[in-house]
Amino acid sequence: MSGNKVFFEHINGLRGLAIILVLLFHLLPDVFPCCFYGVDVFLVITGYLLFLGLRNQDGSLLSCGRFAMKRAGRILPPVAILIALTLVAGFFLLDYQDVYEASRFGRYIMSGTGNIYLNRIAADYFATDFSGNPLMHMWYIGVTLQVYLLFIVGNAVCKRLPRRVWLPMLFVIALASLAWRYCLSIDWVKALVGNKVAEPSYYETLPRVWEVMAGGLVLLLPEVNSKWKGNLLTIVGVLAIVLPVMALYKGGAAMFPVVVLGTVLIIRYMPAGSLSCLLCNRPLMFVGTISFSLYLVHLPIFVCYKSCLFRTVTWTDNVMMLALSFLIGWGFYLLVERWKWGWKIWVPVYVCAYLGCCFVKSTHGLQDFFETDEERLLLPEYTQWSKEESADIFRDYDMTALNVQTGLYTIMEASKPKEEIAMLRIGDQHQKPSFVLVGDSHAQALYAGFDAVCSNAGETRAGVFLSTIISPFWNIEIPPLSLGSAYYCNRAKMEAFLHWLEKHSELKTVVVSQYWRERMISNKYDWDKKHADCSVAGHTEALREFCKRVKLLGKNVVLMAPPPDFEFHPARSARLVKKHNASTDAYKIFECSHERYTKRHGHVVRMLKQMESEGLASVLEPASVVSAGAPHLSYENGKLYFRDKDHLSVTGSIMYMTKLKERFFELISE
Repeated sequence: MSGNKVFFEHINGLRGLAIILVLLFHLLPDVFPCCFYGVDVFLVITGYLLFLGLRNQDGSLLSCGRFAMKRAGRILPPVAILIALTLVAGFFLLDYQDVYEASRFGRYIMSGTGNIYLNRIAADYFATDFSGNPLMHMWYIGVTLQVYLLFIVGNAVCKRLPRRVWLPMLFVIALASLAWRYCLSIDWVKALVGNKVAEPSYYETLPRVWEVMAGGLVLLLPEVNSKWKGNLLTIVGVLAIVLPVMALYKGGAAMFPVVVLGTVLIIRYMPAGSLSCLLCNRPLMFVGTISFSLYLVHLPIFVCYKSCLFRTVTWTDNVMMLALSFLIGWGFYLLVERWKWGWKIWVPVYVCAYLGCCFVKSTHGLQDFFETDEERLLLPEYTQWSKEESADIFRDYDMTALNVQTGLYTIMEASKPKEEIAMLRIGDQHQKPSFVLVGDSHAQALYAGFDAVCSNAGETRAGVFLSTIISPFWNIEIPPLSLGSAYYCNRAKMEAFLHWLEKHSELKTVVVSQYWRERMISNKYDWDKKHADCSVAGHTEALREFCKRVKLLGKNVVLMAPPPDFEFHPARSARLVKKHNASTDAYKIFECSHERYTKRHGHVVRMLKQMESEGLASVLEPASVVSAGAPHLSYENGKLYFRDKDHLSVTGSIMYMTKLKERFFELISE
């Protein structure tokens, strides 16, 4: 007994195990890809403790309000202080854009909707880059607060209903949550419901309610009378948690029930056996005690530490980051979390931190105070774009079917067109277009380069840019993404595109530019919602069919090989190099070796070259842009060639196409 509260040592140790898993995932996601299951262990523990305290709640508004204030008083003050400290540290250690994003996200965290915000802008948790946002992990705070709110409402309702009503009702809610979480991951269910019901993302709360309910299930499990049964069930529970997180399987949901079941077995049956030493030891007990503080501080420490390295992280750096996390987490626990915050103290602290986030966001991360003139020139805007207004080019053009994107990737917010764009003009305004550029955001990034080289005096060419994906993988569907309908490709769009090309004999060449690797990964189904052959051979055959269909119209096909991609974010890294006056060794972070490019894109280049060898297309590739053996560069001599890890900047786009100009002009003149 600790005061009037029962203290469960094995649960404290389980917390320690869960936070260690989370730290390993954020530190080494490629080595420990399944350690994100730690947050699910936390949810089961939360559910168990909530249902255990249910008997002490009478269901009145006063009781529920007291419970809400107690929960808020434990979570919100440390969160507010951590956000404020992170923003202060970010001014000295991070790029201003990272500080701006952290302040914008911080407002949602403090309002309990951080997970909802991330679900809207970055639904794929496993494809999200953690390197820039030191508060990314705090989406879980929103889930926790929403679980508490649901518990308060549910408690008030259940206390007014007989047991024979509310107990089955809870089981139905848990099963509905479980079905929502997993049924939409099954292919035949997807085909059945179509687009009527969206598949839940990792950040949503309602599809996780079943995990909280599983914590309440612990109270209904039968007791065991012998130690060997308790030990057996404990071992099964430990293995159910440890083995899935050791599996080299990233992003899968199949192991969630196994981990949840293991957590339930440990909570219920470890005290009945003699294996409590597995969790009830001093190291795990200590880590479990500071687990909340450790969870709050670890990712800001990781992000700030890595921002000052300007090189690849080594094992020594990983050990140092873990040591700093435990040391600072312990200090944060002693100075902040253990402090008994009265509402007269923590409410003003909370309000001040929230207003601080609003102030930083409104000044764009205090950019005017912390960014130099030289840093502002790293990403210049492209203001020479012009909207295509010729009526002739729009003959037989189905804007609805083609699902064009609004705005350009290479144009900054200040000059981004406000109205919907059908097509942009490339090159000479007085010539008829002779080619069309299509593709995803990589085509958008290349627009500035195409427009610049086609506008040069004495060598003018004319073309149009159609800002939408036209799938080069015939019969393979590109699923709709959060970026909008332009990233969706189906039979209707393909037919509309080919029909438009057929009616315009002046368009001799179709140029396709996209991030081929990502398109090959995301394409899973054909246009009839059946599984497609997603192997390299299957994509090659589909691309061959696409090129044949275009060639039958009397058009040439030019396939742009994928640009290099980089391990570090070039724009962020370039500003940090200038900010910290880093040595010349730091510039290695802006290099992409031929080995890296071949490893990531070699199969794509071979596929495109196969089309060229068969006479179906011509290929423009970055190997001709740099000297043999030299690495690809994202930043050089104060010029930033890449906006992010794989998208060319305006400067890089113009440089890139200038070096490819002769070959490109040769192709569109044939």
